[in-house]
Amino acid sequence: MKKKDIDIIEIANNISTDDMCHLINIFSDRIDIYIGSIGSKKSKKQDNRMMLSGSLSKENPTCLNGAYIQINMEYTDKDNLFINQYKDNIKLNK
Repeated sequence: MKKKDIDIIEIANNISTDDMCHLINIFSDRIDIYIGSIGSKKSKKQDNRMMLSGSLSKENPTCLNGAYIQINMEYTDKDNLFINQYKDNIKLNK
């Protein structure tokens, strides 16, 4: 294993949850969350699938929720924009 990898692992093992949350907030503009895909692959040449992803919230990318880090997406912040945009393509569990 490279020294750089060992150093990063050591940091990860020794950082507090609060500091980890703060660190994620610092580079949250470089994180995109994969949600899934919709559509279908018709053939090898035609792929109608669309990847669904979302950016972290600009207002509150992460916060502590008990002993865990809660990651907040931009789509879930205000008016259920994600659900409203893709409601015809996704199945909601109730």
